[in-house]
Amino acid sequence: DHHNGTADKSCTVLLTHSA
Repeated sequence: DHHNGTADKSCTVLLTHSA
């Protein structure tokens, strides 16, 4: 799951690795 890291920093940090 790749969210807009620019807006959702908290979510990105977790989802980026889960991608």
